[in-house]
Amino acid sequence: MEFVEPWVSIKKFDVRIADSMVAELKREACEKHLLYNQPLTVVARRMDCDDVLFKFGAPSEKFAVVHLTYRREVEVNPTFPRTRVYSTFEDFAENKMKIDALGYSN
Repeated sequence: MEFVEPWVSIKKFDVRIADSMVAELKREACEKHLLYNQPLTVVARRMDCDDVLFKFGAPSEKFAVVHLTYRREVEVNPTFPRTRVYSTFEDFAENKMKIDALGYSN
């Protein structure tokens, strides 16, 4: 998987950062959130905001961009934290990452 800014592979960070993002999502997601109780893997993060790319689902893996709220408590509204699902990494790359890159300047 290749990333373009502002997206950066989680492999560039300490494993504790990925673990903390998974823990935060698990704290925030209420029982009705689509990622509640899903096995999650952090793939990347966006450097200019709180968006995180998670891989989830079996047998076919999907990808979800989640905007973590960092409230450190369960969200009551199942639409939070805001989440958008992509069927494949290529779907994410075309319909999110490339668009984000157009509007990004570091």
